Amino acid sequence: MSKINIGLLLFLSSCSFFSCQDDKIEQDGDGLLDLKVSFNTQTTPAIAVRSTERDYAVVIKNEDGRTIKRYATQEDMPEEIALAAGIYTAEVTSGNNPDAAFSSPYFTGSEKFSVKSNEASQAEVKCTLANAKVSVNYSERIKQYFSSYKTSVSVPKGCITFTEDNQESGYFKIANDSMRLSWELTAINTAGQSFKKNGEFQAKKRQHYSLNFDIDNQQNSEEGGVKVNIIANDDVVRTDTVVMIVLRTLPEITGENFDITVPVALQYKKYENAAYKINIKGTPSIDSILFEHNCEHLYTNNVPYNFNLYKIQSSAFETMQSAGLVWERETDSTVSMDFTPMLDRLETGSYEFTFRVYDSKGKNNAATFQLSIVDADVLTLGVPGNTSGDVWARHARIGGQWMTNDQPEGLQIRYRIKGGSDADWITVPASEIISNKKQFYASIDKLEPETVYEYQTLSSKDGADVPANIQMFTTDMADPLPNSSFDEWDGTYPWAPGSEEKDKFWDTGNKAAEVAKLVLTQSSDVLPSGVTNGKSAWLKSQYTKAFGVADVFAAGNIFSGTFGKIEGTSGASMTFGQPYTSRPQKLKGYYKYNSKTIDWDKKGGLSGKEDRFHIYIILADEAHYLNTTNQSTLFDMDKIKRGEDPHTIAFAELSNEEFDDQGNDVTPSVKMNDYKAFEITLEYYKKNVRPSYIIVAATSSKYGDYYTGGIGSELYIDEFELVFE
Repeated sequence: MSKINIGLLLFLSSCSFFSCQDDKIEQDGDGLLDLKVSFNTQTTPAIAVRSTERDYAVVIKNEDGRTIKRYATQEDMPEEIALAAGIYTAEVTSGNNPDAAFSSPYFTGSEKFSVKSNEASQAEVKCTLANAKVSVNYSERIKQYFSSYKTSVSVPKGCITFTEDNQESGYFKIANDSMRLSWELTAINTAGQSFKKNGEFQAKKRQHYSLNFDIDNQQNSEEGGVKVNIIANDDVVRTDTVVMIVLRTLPEITGENFDITVPVALQYKKYENAAYKINIKGTPSIDSILFEHNCEHLYTNNVPYNFNLYKIQSSAFETMQSAGLVWERETDSTVSMDFTPMLDRLETGSYEFTFRVYDSKGKNNAATFQLSIVDADVLTLGVPGNTSGDVWARHARIGGQWMTNDQPEGLQIRYRIKGGSDADWITVPASEIISNKKQFYASIDKLEPETVYEYQTLSSKDGADVPANIQMFTTDMADPLPNSSFDEWDGTYPWAPGSEEKDKFWDTGNKAAEVAKLVLTQSSDVLPSGVTNGKSAWLKSQYTKAFGVADVFAAGNIFSGTFGKIEGTSGASMTFGQPYTSRPQKLKGYYKYNSKTIDWDKKGGLSGKEDRFHIYIILADEAHYLNTTNQSTLFDMDKIKRGEDPHTIAFAELSNEEFDDQGNDVTPSVKMNDYKAFEITLEYYKKNVRPSYIIVAATSSKYGDYYTGGIGSELYIDEFELVFE
């Protein structure tokens, strides 16, 4: 990687010429500083010109380390700077310095220089990349053999995820010149098998690390694995170091043109166009396959209930074929079993055929083909075994289909916890069954989380119920929000280190406000009616003059995640989101809000209007890094609400913000003496995707990230709870 330098040139002219420019210049000699910054890719900067390519901040300190001049942006810095004679240090920074973020390089540099009376002086500051750059590349073979894949790279306080279509580079804060970076690859191959592999490497400042993922099919290697090359490109001299890590795929067991994870149901003796063949592939070769079944037809035709397909004589395969099982061994790594010829020989019942495959490298995998033969006019349809839009923590959608031309009489759906007795069946009322093009289904609720249920459809014939096959599903988990009653506090920090719970879940922007001696969020004894003990969270938008000079406005806030650090002189960074994999339907709780007129408006167009609070919840596939000095990192709520944000799985919000039909802001003033209960329903944009993170946040000023709000707006919140229905 080429070195990127910031050349800082300082030119001093005689004090006699400039002494009238500033009456604050000391009498023992002074001058004007002409400070110029340039960005170059060469080791030695070219002629310096004022940069328009990258913004930067400049701090000038005297010999005692006291800050004499500070310029937060290039625009703030004048063409000429008055300085007294003396020894100084110029410090230049460019960009933000998050723990982990995409497209956020950070450059630093410093240089000592002197200003002499009646003498022109010159100094140069060379700034270099102060963090480590990471890129992730996936080979064409990865794209061919894996249907989805992503890589998370992290440092102790930050993490970013590289998806399959991500072309950006990530930048990581490096402490003490070097730090260990961790990575984890998560992938699903075309057979639906999931894999995880992780590792770590030592990273240094000013280096670009390329993580290159490829299928390893070299000779004398573990064929079929995933190879990771970590290449470090130094910005001065390129040095390639390779760390080889192999993630081999498990043996594949797949249905040909059908999903083996979904149970199959067929109507007795009606098998037109039915074809069920299982394909098995091992990498690099198959060592053994244990086959188990519960089929009485096979057993009575001399096919044992369990045996090793790789340790039987050829005559045994002839016996299997006579019973209707066609076994083919194409290569050492590819075999198949066709069940289609056996269908006509099966009686009604439920059958399971299990394959346990072991390859020559010791990897193994298992899958079960579930088949039901039903002498009924209806079939019970199965649901996929993974995350499904039909099965949640406390409700599910189940059903079947009829096989006759006309809808049969007496359609029924019933369910129970697996293993229950006949008396435990719960029959869905007929009025709740919905029919559509030969399929019928019902939504059932009040289920127990993480529980296996079985269900069955029925029809009637000659006045008697005729049951179809039985299917099963497992309900989702229902994990609660930690400290959602906001009772646990450590000073002004909710559930911070020092409370009874070890793991921190919530955080605030209080650390950023400490510099201005403000407390934006703290505990309160003001509780909702009926809540007799504990604490609530009190969020307040405030303003002050830091050090009596700088204007500071900040909104009270609380969020699931971690505060990062103060950014420059006017912002802060933080990471929104905590690990979470459940799928709730609602967020409920209590709030009390008192708004003020917006009198601090950096966003524009809101001055004089009423302030507005904001409570929201986001389920996402990754955490969100936010830096208030970089608007591109702020949440795009409009995009999220339209379902266009690629990382958002579900979203809900509550605010007093209002607009009329013409789009005019008509947000009302809010003055609440008591708490009000709320309940907001999540809209799921991706019902078949399990979240990885949860973001729950609240603020006393919705646009506080833009330094916009009403001074004194207050929001109280308490008793948050995730609802699973």
